[in-house]
Formats: sequence, C-alpha cells, structure tokens
Amino acid sequence: MIRKKLISVVFCLSIIYSYPLYAKDYSLQEIYKNKSNSVVGIISHYESEKDQIHTGTGFFISSNLIVTAAHVVHNNPFNLNEKLIIVLNKDPVTLCDGTPVKIDLEHDIALIQFSTTKEVKCLNIDINDDLIAGDKLITIGNPSCYFRIISEGLVAATEPQFAITTVDKDYYKDMIISTLIVYPGNSGGPVFNTRGEVVGILTLGNEKERLAFVQKAKYIKRLMESKSSDIIVYKKEPNDEDSLLRKTS
Repeated sequence: MIRKKLISVVFCLSIIYSYPLYAKDYSLQEIYKNKSNSVVGIISHYESEKDQIHTGTGFFISSNLIVTAAHVVHNNPFNLNEKLIIVLNKDPVTLCDGTPVKIDLEHDIALIQFSTTKEVKCLNIDINDDLIAGDKLITIGNPSCYFRIISEGLVAATEPQFAITTVDKDYYKDMIISTLIVYPGNSGGPVFNTRGEVVGILTLGNEKERLAFVQKAKYIKRLMESKSSDIIVYKKEPNDEDSLLRKTS
C-alpha cells in the first residue's frame, strides 16, 4: 500500500516538474498584444553627397540596447557621425537618439545603445530553437513607413542557406529562408516562433520569389556577449568560396 502511494506521489511530481518543458503556443493576436510594444522604428540619416535616409525596424533586448540589421545603421565606409533616431511610439510620437555600439557585418546584425525615460519591455531570445521546414514564423515590423505591422510565414528550408544582396553583391551565410511577407522597412525586425520567443532577425527580402531571409538568434547572442571594444566586431572576410558565389550570382 505504501509502495503504491509512493509511486503515485513520484508520478505526480514528475508531471508537475515536467510541465514547464511544454511551453504554450500563442495565437497571432496574443503575440501582437504582448510583443509589439517591444518593436521600434529606426531612421538613419547618412550625411553624404546623396544625403540618404534609411528606415528599418529594431527591438529591445535590454533596458538600453536595441538590435537591428546592420545594413539599417551601417553606411560604407562606416561613419560614427551618422544620426540614428529611434521611434519608440507613434501615437503619440516618442523619439530618442541611438548610437551603434557593436556591428556584425558577417551576419548583418547591429546593437544600438539608447537612453529614454520610457519603460521598455525586452524580448526573450531563443538560441536553442531547432526550426524545421514547415514551422510557423511571425514578424512585426515597419514596412513602407507603416508602424508595427504583423505578418506570418513558414520556414521554407532546413539546410543552411546564403543570401546575396542586390546592391553590392555581398552575401550572408547560414540563413533561414522563410515565406514571411516583408518589404523595405521590415529589415531588423524580430522573428518569433509560436511561443513568442525571438528565433531570428529579418535581414533581406526577395520580392520576386516572395521569400525572406532570417538570421539566426544565436548570432544576436554572440554579438551581445562579445568582449571586443571595436564597433565593427565581425567583418566579412573574402575567401575562395566568396569568389565562387560572386561569380555565380
């Protein structure tokens, strides 16, 4: 009798302690409600001959850090005097200045430091999410100057992929290809799994094939943990494989 009771107790405890392992999936409505306030707009002003202004998306990862795509804040050559404006809210409009502190050109990721009195809600990054083809993905961004627009898609392939840019024919390795719907302004936006965890960051879109390229969250974590004092922490190093890909692009 005592043995049966012990078995019952052990079984109940195993259920209780294993419950957190089964994280809840959220609806699109719940993800937007809980995560959208952590997404910001980014306006970068390049004071050059062309006097360029670029827009993109970013999101809070700490009380004073935003992550975005490197190409949103990086002009070639890099200029520390580039002005970054962070759009924290649109109605009413709330702005603050931002400064790039770490950039990964190899994987198109940048960290921006900012200062505001507004209370921010940081997003959770999941570097252990093993995505497979067919998994649902969600993103929130600022396409074509619209603010905090949600869209969904699927992981389109499991094999490591590379993406080639149309302007300088540069490319990024180890990308996730998705069917997310993205437009200019979405770059740098968070990509969520159905549990509301950030599994990547939007970098490039291919409008012709209607595909979007997502950089993996592990590279965000790597940049955050870098001890380098340089702003450009990871540079693109040319090699034979690069040359081959450029010839075939």
